[in-house]
Amino acid sequence: MSLKDALIEHANVLRSKTGVSDTLSISDMTRLLDDLSWNKMNLLKGTSDEYRTLGNVAPADWVVLTTSDNLPLDISDNGYKSLTYSATLCNLSKFNVQGELIFLDINNNRLYDNVSNRVTPWIYPGEMDKELSVTRVVPADVKKIQVDFCAFTQKNPCPIKIKNERLYEGTEPGIWTPNPSDLTGEGHN
Repeated sequence: MSLKDALIEHANVLRSKTGVSDTLSISDMTRLLDDLSWNKMNLLKGTSDEYRTLGNVAPADWVVLTTSDNLPLDISDNGYKSLTYSATLCNLSKFNVQGELIFLDINNNRLYDNVSNRVTPWIYPGEMDKELSVTRVVPADVKKIQVDFCAFTQKNPCPIKIKNERLYEGTEPGIWTPNPSDLTGEGHN
């Protein structure tokens, strides 16, 4: 295998991990590799770099879907200044879908704020391999966070496929990595 072939193979693996479908420049590839540094940890447990199909009928008008199994996540003692939630999504439904990073108090009550600050752009029906992110500054009164993809569905099923779901401290979406407890088999909260 030539050096060029080896580099192309590595770039293809990196693109598959990030949801990026375009050819990556050397600087983009370097930035994405830097995001794999040891000080970056996906705060979400139970997520995957393989698509999972989710869909349900909500008791209300909003369908809430996530692949993570440790939500809501207690962040009261972590001192996070900002958090970035990201995922790759395929919208198989007939509804517009968007990701949301929600702040909660210690009793899991939503702390309402400007909706445009907490949601990703819409993913329209039929859109595939759409990479989305939302970054939020964490106020002092926030004790927990919830992340999910939502669709106003009027109680209808809303199948979507999600992969690379991740939550990182800071303002960069990074690339998907498993939570350390997923790798060590410590179980999930």
